Amino acid sequence: MLKTYRKRFIQLNMLLVGIVLLLTLTLLGIYLYHNAYSELRMTMEAVVRPLDAVAALREDKLFPGGFHKEGEFPQGQPPEDGMRPDGWERDSDARRSINTVFYDSETAEITLLAEIPLVEQDALSDVVAQVTAQESDFGTLKDYGLIYFRSAGQDKIALASTHYVWDSLKNIYLILAAVFAAAMVLFWLISRRISLLAVQPLEEAMTREKQFVADASHDLKTPLTIVLANTGILRENPDSTVAEQAKWIDSTEQAVKRMQGLVNEMLTLSQADAQDTSRPRQSVDLSSVLTRAELQMESLAYEKQVELECDIPDGICVSGWPDYLQRIAEDLMENALKYEPSGGTIRVGLEKNRHQAILTVRNLGSVIPPEDLPHVFQRFYRSDKARSGSGGHGLGLAIVKRMTESMDGTVTAESAEGEGTVFRVTLPLAK
Repeated sequence: MLKTYRKRFIQLNMLLVGIVLLLTLTLLGIYLYHNAYSELRMTMEAVVRPLDAVAALREDKLFPGGFHKEGEFPQGQPPEDGMRPDGWERDSDARRSINTVFYDSETAEITLLAEIPLVEQDALSDVVAQVTAQESDFGTLKDYGLIYFRSAGQDKIALASTHYVWDSLKNIYLILAAVFAAAMVLFWLISRRISLLAVQPLEEAMTREKQFVADASHDLKTPLTIVLANTGILRENPDSTVAEQAKWIDSTEQAVKRMQGLVNEMLTLSQADAQDTSRPRQSVDLSSVLTRAELQMESLAYEKQVELECDIPDGICVSGWPDYLQRIAEDLMENALKYEPSGGTIRVGLEKNRHQAILTVRNLGSVIPPEDLPHVFQRFYRSDKARSGSGGHGLGLAIVKRMTESMDGTVTAESAEGEGTVFRVTLPLAK
């Protein structure tokens, strides 16, 4: 299950990253493409502007690389098909060259200035006619695969291949493609790592759930076994009186009460987990809550011969829920009484610290082993000492922690030889 979850997480993450990255690079490519067209226009304009000084040389002059009269070629030799006189590939260089055309509207004279002509001689007049007929001074002639720029006086025209922009951006686009591929690989590696971190809380939750079910089953198994055994004994002795079977009935009742207590604690914890945090908070007098809890615990303390000392100033109010605060106070005091030996002392204190109220419940005569201290708030966790004599289910402190956190508070436990054990609850003061 976790493997499938990781796989889906990576797929969704890569899809999202791929879409965002592809969109970003596409927009960048479009921007570069349009920017290249703008730069080409400025280049073509710069090419034709200084030619005014040489316009007078058009008559009876031959420009290098221009069209020549039939039968005339440089150096007396015609070039090979598709080749320039110097042996370079004509097509590849033509894609990056700019031709200039002089046009005289009165005499219809056309002169091409080009090292590598982009237009055949018999098509040059048609190209010039189309360019001069255009409303815009910069545009594209799709039929000829040309980009043109026309000077204001229409006597000079610059021509470039439509491949000019692509050839100038080809390497950049290849780099963008390489960046996309490298980024996707990098994000894939990152996603694998993130998926491990994302799955970890889920894995821990599943582990806790399995442990929760196992522990709950263990705690329910014993009383259920007792109930079944006692029922079997009662069935085997149908003629016995109620008085004779009293011990089996009492044993069954105790087992049922134990199961009832476990179920109630599990329901309480489940309700705390599902607590809607939008439930309106109240200003609760924590001093009064602790005083009521103290009165309820005095009889237990007297029965166990434990002194219960309370230092609770009046009027300290916190933001929370009265039922949760009452449960927290009672559970902490009951837990302290459970582990404090006879003749010991428990101290309950309350104080304000800036914007917080701090409740402390201290056992002076009991210590939590160092190996157990980090786990005291875990569900169903009980040390051997707890299992041997407390009769609890290991959910009390877990409930305290969950309820405290639901009210934006914190609870911690400290324990050391000679100092005892102290549980400290911090809650926000009411505004």
